[in-house]
Amino acid sequence: MKKLLLIFAMLLTVSIASAKGPKFLGSWMSEKVVVKGADRQMFMPLTFEDDHDIIAEDDVFGVWHYDKKTNSINIKSFMIRQFNGDWEIKELSKNVMLLKMGDFEWHLFKYDKKAIAKTNASLGLNGLWRIESNVSSDASNEGESSEAYINFKDMDFNVKEISEGYSSKSSGSWMYKPKEKSILFMAGRRASLSDEAKIISFKDGVLVLKNNGSTLTLKKVETVDIKPLTFDYDYLEQHMNVEDNPPWGEFERLAAQASDVNLLVYKKGVYNSEIQIFDYSVIAYAPEFDQENGSVNYSILNISGTDTVQEDQLSIGDSYGSENEFFPQERLGNYMVVGKETITVPAGSFECTVVIGYGDDDAKYKYWMIDNKPGVYAKIISQKEDFGDEMEYIEMELQEIK
Repeated sequence: MKKLLLIFAMLLTVSIASAKGPKFLGSWMSEKVVVKGADRQMFMPLTFEDDHDIIAEDDVFGVWHYDKKTNSINIKSFMIRQFNGDWEIKELSKNVMLLKMGDFEWHLFKYDKKAIAKTNASLGLNGLWRIESNVSSDASNEGESSEAYINFKDMDFNVKEISEGYSSKSSGSWMYKPKEKSILFMAGRRASLSDEAKIISFKDGVLVLKNNGSTLTLKKVETVDIKPLTFDYDYLEQHMNVEDNPPWGEFERLAAQASDVNLLVYKKGVYNSEIQIFDYSVIAYAPEFDQENGSVNYSILNISGTDTVQEDQLSIGDSYGSENEFFPQERLGNYMVVGKETITVPAGSFECTVVIGYGDDDAKYKYWMIDNKPGVYAKIISQKEDFGDEMEYIEMELQEIK
């Protein structure tokens, strides 16, 4: 009886060992292929599964069959035909696997996702970064400016490239290699960022990398969650009210304010929902009271660096003072006065009348109108629904009164 139990235990041990399958099962990182002594980098995560599939990221790389007698793996690849054939296992340890077929040597190392995620976290890259150097030569044409951003998350990354009338997106996975002081980017061959990048420096939110012969400077960008305007026409109809004798409706007060101010400087932020940041520019209004013609004029200036270019001009006359209670901003159709609020912006703290409503272009607006400065706004939000799920969202804040 004891003998039978011993035989049964031995058979059970062999059965369990067989069920585990060959030692190469699991996740590996293809590092390089050596052909007649010449190295060719080939970074690609591969998983040898026990159902004989080889998975590369989310695609099936091919199938495998193990020959115990020859200690070789027969691979039939659906992605790269050059890998078809019998690969002899020259080295196989806990962390390294070396395969050989003819003049080809294939080097792989163990790809432990939990360990890699932990190592990646120690570098502190998670979040959005602006790439100061172009990462793709075909992303922008000559004379056309472009911007690129990379978003790191745990083991994944995606690159968004934006230029006038064009945008592209690529993605992949990444891993930090502390000993080499480098970052390994694993993505498709057409991806804008791939292969191993050497870390040149990393300090104060600036990361400098050397990748494929190019130096890339990455600067950390703080993302912003906006609160869209949620009111609609029904809400305004139910709550519509009009302030008695608002300062904006008095032409004399508009004229006096325009005479006292030379320039109103605003910071204009256009929200990019894809990468959750604002693209900023500077807009300025130059108010003037024209006594001869009895009108208030606002020259709208677009200031970029040291250049000042006049874009447009708005004016309102004494006889038209009641035509736009929100001059020089968009005239609102259905609107309501929300109430009073003290708001602090770079130009200072101001007591404001807050108004929400719709403009002529079906855009939603929210105005913070400074009570004692008619024609001057502390803050403005405009929001317009576009095709599909796109939304144009703009914020303007008063920076300076000159």
